[in-house]
Amino acid sequence: RISRIFYFAWSPPAMGEDTCVEPAEATLRQRQAGAARKEYTMAEVSKHSSKGDAWIVVDGGVYNVGTWMHLHPGGELAILGVAGKDCTVQYTAFHPEEVRERLEKFRIGNAVDWEQSRGPVDKEYMKLHEDLKAKGYFTPSYLYYFGKFAWYALLFAISLACVLLSETSVVRWAIGGFFMAAFWQQVAFFGHDIGHRTVTFKFWPEYYVGMVAGNLLTGISIGWWKATHNVHHIVTNSLEYDPDVQHLPIFAVDSRFFQSLYSQYHFWVMEFKNSRISQLLVSQQHRLYLPIMAFARFNLYVQGLLLLCSKRGSEMRGVQHRGVELALLAGFLAWYSALVATLPDWNERLGFVLVSHAFAGILHVQITISHFPMPCLEGRPADSMDFVRHQLTTSLDVDCPRVLDWFHGGLQFQVAHHLFPRIPRRHLREVRGMIEERICKPHKLTYHSDTFTGCVSEVHHTLRKTAHKTHPYLKDLFMMNG
Repeated sequence: RISRIFYFAWSPPAMGEDTCVEPAEATLRQRQAGAARKEYTMAEVSKHSSKGDAWIVVDGGVYNVGTWMHLHPGGELAILGVAGKDCTVQYTAFHPEEVRERLEKFRIGNAVDWEQSRGPVDKEYMKLHEDLKAKGYFTPSYLYYFGKFAWYALLFAISLACVLLSETSVVRWAIGGFFMAAFWQQVAFFGHDIGHRTVTFKFWPEYYVGMVAGNLLTGISIGWWKATHNVHHIVTNSLEYDPDVQHLPIFAVDSRFFQSLYSQYHFWVMEFKNSRISQLLVSQQHRLYLPIMAFARFNLYVQGLLLLCSKRGSEMRGVQHRGVELALLAGFLAWYSALVATLPDWNERLGFVLVSHAFAGILHVQITISHFPMPCLEGRPADSMDFVRHQLTTSLDVDCPRVLDWFHGGLQFQVAHHLFPRIPRRHLREVRGMIEERICKPHKLTYHSDTFTGCVSEVHHTLRKTAHKTHPYLKDLFMMNG
């Protein structure tokens, strides 16, 4: 079962490799002229939506990417999620302009009626995207991150000072552990930025820095993170496709998971009907939520190691430097273990480990509150709604004053981030306002948000509601045991 999790090759859809160059205008016109010899209807395109036979439409062009999709740097699932559809909006959201030259190589013609499939919401999104680009929202700010690096260094230094210099026990293991947790949380936000290519907007510099920030400093494999997070962006809250809501046997955010659905991401059945462990744990999931979040970091360590220790799995998931990632994870284990070993006894060592991981659990709460309470969808989201409505339906913002933006690290603007994943977090507060004014209000769409405590309460309500639906299964279980 574990080996099957590594089927898809995945790295962020937003590619910005240095090898990408702008195509010559004459060459591009020549390709488009040749492609114009063949015309297709969207009905014809829709017939090509399977693995190995996948057509997509971008700006009216029809592209046959079926035989190449296993090489897609964004993974096969990203293409399967929109195959047979006009995916102009999704393509624009996740790809820089320089990738278009590569796409043109797969052009086989034009879709004659593609614009008829685009609604007013899609058109307004594209206009807003162009306006944001014109305002410079898709550009790096190195000064912004120099300030962040100073902040990260301060948190790390305080933790080290508490552990190495203090003569007071509680300062060493409790205060020192707390600041280590704060360091991990804050660096994770930077890792999220790196993963979306919003720091330098260049592939290789950010990949290498991502390995340092993820693997060496926090113990989380950047390759593993890519393998799940960007899939989540394409198929957010899909029961069958999104790995970020597939948490059996621990959690089930929707009672439809009780049907033992097949995961298109992991390639296995998410067993519930015949799993007594799943039934028992899910029945108590609303009570277990916060305690599990406090120790969820250990699961991330394990998931990263499982991926990197599998050569075949790493290749299929698109891990660029498996050996380097493993070495950097070993480096994390070395420096963290050495720091813990400096504490005078096992009580303090255990206390430091537990405190640093428990308080770092706030990050996992911040991640889950933006999607756990929101509706889940069946199948491919692209089959039931457009990209903008999909993200507005399945994502939840956290309302907070600007002074607390540092604490949430951009995750509080989850809706804006999902709609514009390549925009740096420093702009998301302004982008949220533009989305509400230009897209939501004119088209009577809801932009969901709540306070931090309100979001946590919504998660608890969602988990409790699903937990109560396990009663018939538990009744059968107890009757069998009785």
